[in-house]
Amino acid sequence: MDKNLVEQLQNFMLLSGGFRASRVILTANNYAIFERLKTPKTAEELAKKLKTDPRATELLLDAVTALGLLKKTGRKYLNAAPAKRFLV
Repeated sequence: MDKNLVEQLQNFMLLSGGFRASRVILTANNYAIFERLKTPKTAEELAKKLKTDPRATELLLDAVTALGLLKKTGRKYLNAAPAKRFLV
């Protein structure tokens, strides 16, 4: 593969990945996820409070966890240090 093409592809992947990450954070913020996870909760508990689909809520929480903004212990989620400092 052409070296220039590889570099262009890598740059594109960084841009698109940044969009996905920011979209996940914005969606979590719109649902006040960080405010609600000052204490540990399961996806089901949170979905009940938010009146959202439990599976979709779990997917969102897992995405936020993958970004390092939540911690997951067992089935419960809790804000990680960056969320506590910058998002609550």
